[in-house]
Formats: sequence, structure tokens, C-alpha cells
Amino acid sequence: MTDDDRRIAELASGYWINFVKTGDPNGAGLPVWRGYREPDASLLAIDSNPRPQEDEDRARHEFLASFMRSRA
Repeated sequence: MTDDDRRIAELASGYWINFVKTGDPNGAGLPVWRGYREPDASLLAIDSNPRPQEDEDRARHEFLASFMRSRA
């Protein structure tokens, strides 16, 4: 494992632990992970340089979600 691998594992673990404890993945020392349902939200690339990333398939994801809601 490299230092980058360890950092990525720490980030992912931190988000999961916060989400399990509070329902919100964000917490101290972690880059902010914005909610996907926010109108201008982006994805969070969790790698050695975590950063927001545009969801190029957002329209498709929203269509599929609305389709599934209509079938419930």
C-alpha cells in the first residue's frame, strides 16, 4: 500500500463512520461532500486529491430516479 492508498482509505472510512453515526458523511478534517439532491451538486472524487467533480450523467440519473418513483 502507498501513502495515497492509506489516505484514500482514511477518507472513505471517515465518511462512512460519520454517515453511520449522524446520517451526514461530512466531518472535521474531511473535504465537504455536498448532497446529491442539491440543484448544483457535484460528485466527490475520493482519491489522493479529493475534489468535487461534475456528474456528466446527472440528467440520466434524474430521469431514472423519477421513473422509479413513478412506479412505486
